[in-house]
Amino acid sequence: MTRSGHICSISCKRNFASRLMAGVLCVVVVTGCQSAPSQDPVTKTPSASPSLTPSVSASPAEAVRDEERPASRVEVPAADETSPSSVAEAFYVAYWSYDTAADTARSRTERINALATDALVEHESGARLPSAEWARAQEADEVAQISDVVSYVDPNAPSPDEIHAYYMVQGTRTITTTSGERTEQAPTKALLLLQHSGAWYVDQILL
Repeated sequence: MTRSGHICSISCKRNFASRLMAGVLCVVVVTGCQSAPSQDPVTKTPSASPSLTPSVSASPAEAVRDEERPASRVEVPAADETSPSSVAEAFYVAYWSYDTAADTARSRTERINALATDALVEHESGARLPSAEWARAQEADEVAQISDVVSYVDPNAPSPDEIHAYYMVQGTRTITTTSGERTEQAPTKALLLLQHSGAWYVDQILL
């Protein structure tokens, strides 16, 4: 992201840190500060296949159309579930990439399922671009692919512990349409990850 000057840079960073900490504080208030909770704070099904039903069930006609759709052109890297940074980076790609020719209202949920807690998967069921924007993108056969992903720990975030990790993630977005291809910086996102049975899952998108 460009900066118009040193003063603007400092102001933007302060605002960014404030928003990040606001999200972190919300998590602290909700989850509490116990160092040894009585039970795992994460709910995750053992199977990597989608385990949650979308909030609106697909009609038979929609199911037929889904079967006729081409394979997705989105590529999601394999994640090391024991590494929170690896999971955060794979989630970033899975969540913010899309293929308008192949995606349905369930596609994002299916892509993030193995990388996110059940609570986040359920919250994101059916989520995608707004209808008008999605229709425009479909007309252009648009594909958005996130790549060159980098994750890091923001100095303003709490230090990781055995069950919590906060990561900033950024990358490059390549958008391909019938008119050509363009590359741009993808938005930087803050993610909260929780550890469950040795594996890490994204639980919240804080920013």
